[in-house]
Amino acid sequence: MKFRVLAISAGGAPHQVRIEAPNAEAAQRVVAGQGMRVIKVESTFQWQWQLPRRQAQLQITTFAQELVALLEAGLTITEAIDALAEREPDAAIRQMLGKIAAEMARGATFSEALENADGTFPRMLIASARSSERSGGLADALRRFAEYATTAEALGATVRASLVYPALLLGVGALVVAFLLGFVVPKFSEVYREAGRDLPALSRLMLAWGSFARANWQAVLAGSIAGVVFAIAGIKHALRTGALRRALLAIPAVANLMQAFEYIRLYRALAMLLQAGIPLAQALEECVIAVPKGLTEAVRSAARALRMGQQLSDTLERGGLIEGIALRLIRAGERSGRLSEMLDRAASFEEQRLARTLGTLTRMMEPLLMALLGIVIGGIVVLMYLPIFDMAATIE
Repeated sequence: MKFRVLAISAGGAPHQVRIEAPNAEAAQRVVAGQGMRVIKVESTFQWQWQLPRRQAQLQITTFAQELVALLEAGLTITEAIDALAEREPDAAIRQMLGKIAAEMARGATFSEALENADGTFPRMLIASARSSERSGGLADALRRFAEYATTAEALGATVRASLVYPALLLGVGALVVAFLLGFVVPKFSEVYREAGRDLPALSRLMLAWGSFARANWQAVLAGSIAGVVFAIAGIKHALRTGALRRALLAIPAVANLMQAFEYIRLYRALAMLLQAGIPLAQALEECVIAVPKGLTEAVRSAARALRMGQQLSDTLERGGLIEGIALRLIRAGERSGRLSEMLDRAASFEEQRLARTLGTLTRMMEPLLMALLGIVIGGIVVLMYLPIFDMAATIE
């Protein structure tokens, strides 16, 4: 296989080495044997036929991690971005990185260049970079942002993974029900119609559906597709307006899950910005992008209260952004001057609460979904076979 290796020579100059090796570890050993420090190894193998791909997007977390490695190797920030641009396979991203390096070469700061990149980079990264430019700790700021982003991605992955099995169960169940109603029931309706026997009311209703579906299958298929499309559009609209969040908050177990997830993102983001040296009120204002729309006004109100001299714990409690042990931890952090550390601890506590809530919900949902699907599918089968049982009883 062919690999592209990004490495730093003993003199500190970046190099991009293309090499053929059995695996990535072997490619890394070869380049390291040449006296260079390996930063990244990636395969250049591609299938000759590929499906059309969406336009590539810069992976912000990876970008920050690679910048940290290059800065710690002794490169300047402009040289590091040039090195990343040289090995970037996507032309649009390469052009954007080149534009950032060119702006910095003309005298712009790193944060200014990121801010001019058409919204590609999150505001928290820009704020951290701007603060670090005053203190001279850009590598540390980028490392903290990368850790925050990695933690946030892992948290989202945990939530998604817990929903995979229920979603799969619902999907398979829906396909089975669709098969029964769209294929099996129409077959039974034709048989019973030819037999000319009286049927129970529920069986007649279901078999009437089967006859209709058999005669108008194109309309049924089109209606089903339209229903799915409208449902997806409705969910997206509810997400944008916050209606879905409000509806889910009405369910106690789901409300606990959502609150823990939202609190974790807020506390982690605020801790990261404070560690970057950003004043508390400004840091809290930047955290607006880390919370859903339903909480943005509460966060802004808390930031305004901070500027008026109030304590963080009081403003968060008044805005419904904190409770229980997390509140006590942040109050302790205010007294001891270790606020960012206590925010991280509060986030860790909420992560434990999230894990417990997810486990409880998963254990509850699985048997409930199985029972629901069993009732629906079993009910359809029983209604199809009721006339057969009736005929058997008549024969006896």
